[in-house]
Amino acid sequence: MENIQPLDQQIPSEVDFDGLVLERTRPIATPGGLCDVYRARHPQVGLVALKLFRGMGGPGSESYRVRHLLHEAALWKAARHPNVLRFLGTWEANDTVYLVSPFLDNGTIVQYLVTHPDADRTKFILDIARGLAYLHEIDIVHGDIKGTNILISPTVEALVADFGLAKLADSSTVLSLKGAGSLRWQSPEVLRGEAHRTFSSDVYSFGMTIYEILSGTIPFDGVHAFGVITLVTIGQKRPKLEPKLSSSGLSYDMQWRAARCSWNDDPQLRPDMGIILSWLESEG
Repeated sequence: MENIQPLDQQIPSEVDFDGLVLERTRPIATPGGLCDVYRARHPQVGLVALKLFRGMGGPGSESYRVRHLLHEAALWKAARHPNVLRFLGTWEANDTVYLVSPFLDNGTIVQYLVTHPDADRTKFILDIARGLAYLHEIDIVHGDIKGTNILISPTVEALVADFGLAKLADSSTVLSLKGAGSLRWQSPEVLRGEAHRTFSSDVYSFGMTIYEILSGTIPFDGVHAFGVITLVTIGQKRPKLEPKLSSSGLSYDMQWRAARCSWNDDPQLRPDMGIILSWLESEG
């Protein structure tokens, strides 16, 4: 991708962050355990979210943290789509660098569906498919598709967010570790350590996110993490395709078809996101 800048260069911001003020000194969220999210206010943009990557301790940890931040910023900046959370830039304060994006009051899709149980879940799934298909078109593997990484915009659109584990399709650097990601959404080949994250593993995770959205529960809820690994990799088990209908009686047949095909144990037999998107759009 020619429009992604080298990692050793500062990522320029598209917004002048003069006047940006933290609204609170404590993080409002800690997604994934390795980063914190703060809320701040900008005089022109309004509320923004500041993501701080905490990284890991040990020798070279600061160098790793900076490289990781620049890596995420470069990929996120390159992704411009109506169903991808907008990247505003980087902001430095007190020798700390944050990644900046709009702050969305609706929160994650998981939070939104708790307070809006009758929302159109099929529409959200289509939104996510559009965002993820676009990322694959520009050679970006997201690496961590799941409900808590999907945000809901003020116009009630689902937006793909959090590029902390994203990578270019042909990358296998230290910043793209095999085992990283959210276990319950990860593909069998990644759980087995047989492969790095790929377009196909993203497709599998998308299928698990379909289940999460339609069922209202996480994959394999109630099963211990090690039990999930055994069920998925050895037993080749997948969640039940339920419910069949929405609260208003709308059929979920096409969404479950997409999920079922996404869960194939053989990554070569999973459809790509372009095909899945065409299935879901045919329902519209």
